[in-house]
Amino acid sequence: MKRLIALLLASIMVLACMPLALAESGPVEIKWSFGLGGSLGELMLSLVDDYNASQDKVHVTPQQYGSYGASIQAFHADLAAGTPPECLLFQMWYMAEFENYFAALNDRYANDADFHAEDILKGCLDCMYGTDGETIYGVPIYATTQVMYYRKDAFEGRDIEETFSTWQNLSAAAAEIAKTENGETVFFGWEPMWGSGNITDAVQSAGGKVFTDSTCRTVDWLTDEWVDVVSSFAKWIHEDKIMRIHYGGSGYEYWYNTIDDVMEGRAAGYTGSVGDQGDLDFNIVGCHKQPGWGDHPSAANSSALMIVMPDSIPDEKKDAAWDFMKYLSSPAVQGKIARASGYVVTRQSCLDDPEYAAYVAENPQVIAAIDAINSAVKYYVDPTGGYVDSALGDLADKIEIENYDVIQALTEAQEEAQAALDEFWAEHDAQ
Repeated sequence: MKRLIALLLASIMVLACMPLALAESGPVEIKWSFGLGGSLGELMLSLVDDYNASQDKVHVTPQQYGSYGASIQAFHADLAAGTPPECLLFQMWYMAEFENYFAALNDRYANDADFHAEDILKGCLDCMYGTDGETIYGVPIYATTQVMYYRKDAFEGRDIEETFSTWQNLSAAAAEIAKTENGETVFFGWEPMWGSGNITDAVQSAGGKVFTDSTCRTVDWLTDEWVDVVSSFAKWIHEDKIMRIHYGGSGYEYWYNTIDDVMEGRAAGYTGSVGDQGDLDFNIVGCHKQPGWGDHPSAANSSALMIVMPDSIPDEKKDAAWDFMKYLSSPAVQGKIARASGYVVTRQSCLDDPEYAAYVAENPQVIAAIDAINSAVKYYVDPTGGYVDSALGDLADKIEIENYDVIQALTEAQEEAQAALDEFWAEHDAQ
């Protein structure tokens, strides 16, 4: 008996002397799935290497796919097989479909003193919530919205802040800047981007909504806000001819035609993505957040790419995944991602990181992009999987291209969207 006790004590002493950091089992192994190619995909792989080399408690194995869609398809299959990756780069558009599989992060946001949730830009934080508006599922790592790119020479002598404070002020400036020859506009005062995005941004900046409430069951696009905004865009494009829309073509041909008009001196400015910054010469153009509408502040749509973790994984792996998520969310890493992608950082404190601060000093337009994200709101998510978006796209075509009657166009779009919503929710509620 004494020998047995001695052996047990010796065993306890050996265990007590073992380090807490997973002495025999090694680091916690987790998988990180993302759909990124090109230079941003290469950067993500290098960040994984840097993280693995920086500590010995967690080891991340990357699973790289060529697109967001491919990674989501793989995630769906992995869920079915019971082998999901511990971390996934996720787009907010899929939240309603997948949120029940994700771990809620509210407690980690609130209680992890190293995370500094209060530092996250508002337009990014809004995107992290699920459909209930209360549960946080993701950590943002880069964001995008649409902003105003203007030729400095065309707006020379004007108060930029005042000019871009409202769409009414901008349209007045555009009317003065536009040039005509023989009754035809040869230099446009502004070029919105084809599609419903700029319209919904302006409607929200006028105090309007895509859905009547947070349940996303009904739409009302015959409100004063919708009628005022849509009528104004129709007037500026077709009657006043101070603005122009490029449309059609192959792929993003219309987008680059719009950019070319501004950069080659055929238009004073355009509304485009923060991701366009790599294609622009900021000796020629400046950048500003989108205008408000009347007395309302700017409320353009924003979207943020986030990292999520499945709720089904063990707690040990959740802790490991959270550590990696915090690493990708850190200011220094955020700065690297933003510089490589052209998108926007998700933390205000990134401006305090020396490398990113030096980058901003050379690229002051970045401040305007951060300001835009700070004032932006979460992009609406179409619960039908695209039918409401399609109705809005049809509306944009009728207004921007066909010069349709405004009330008729809004009525037809609303009827199309509401029919799709009624069908979707009837099927959903019957399940």
